[in-house]
Amino acid sequence: MNKHAGITLTLEGVRVRAVSVPLRTPIVAKVGRFTHWPLMLIDVQTREGVVGRSYLEPYVQKAIPAITSFIETLAELFKGKPLAPLDVYGDAMKMLHLVGREGISLIAMSGLDMAIWDALARAANLPLVSLLGGQPGPIRAYNTNGLWLSPIETLAAEAKGLVAQGGFKALKMRLGRSTLKEDIEAVRTIRDAVGDDILLMTDFNQGMTFGEALQRMHDLDDQGLYWFEEPIVYETSTATRRSRARSGRRSRSARTSMGRASSSRPSMPARPTSTCRT
Repeated sequence: MNKHAGITLTLEGVRVRAVSVPLRTPIVAKVGRFTHWPLMLIDVQTREGVVGRSYLEPYVQKAIPAITSFIETLAELFKGKPLAPLDVYGDAMKMLHLVGREGISLIAMSGLDMAIWDALARAANLPLVSLLGGQPGPIRAYNTNGLWLSPIETLAAEAKGLVAQGGFKALKMRLGRSTLKEDIEAVRTIRDAVGDDILLMTDFNQGMTFGEALQRMHDLDDQGLYWFEEPIVYETSTATRRSRARSGRRSRSARTSMGRASSSRPSMPARPTSTCRT
């Protein structure tokens, strides 16, 4: 799939730029505290002048050089060849077999893959969803840009502000404070602020052991929460399924999955839920 609107695209090169974005609301989670967020801006350049763009969020600033090196190495393999994303993906995955198809190598591959698809959509003058056989339309979404492990007295005003940003009907908050009492207080503070009509998702950011997560989810099960996300380390997908089965609550783990070893079988909620942002 490399011909659209009479244009054949040929890979010429790739450009990767790193930026650090100051956050209006610092991230305070089990994985750390962040006042800036690293982004990698990827341009796939073609001989025909079409540029496909994508971006990655590497979480860790110091990982950027390694990911950039992988992206440039992969792009060099396909320089001068037709921009055919299925072929590029297949050949790249074969090449990555010996170094491992997970973690940094797969993050790099995903950034290149997204930019290639973007170039094809631009060449066809179509939204990517239309190029892939669908059509643009509204999707369900939630606001996840806040409600971290911040002081509980700040959560009410913050929750109201997040709802108001775009008329959101759902929010995501972080859990996993030192005590169950603090988690319950945080949930009730937000619920009192936004009312019962707003769906409230939760995320533990992989901060608990299996035993801790199971007990905490049981204890929070009467709080009207829509799902528990990543209560334990994402690699332990079998334990995630066990915790979901034993707690009776939706438990999501796939958002941070970065390869085969971490996702032998996807963990999905018991029924359809709103779209996850990446």
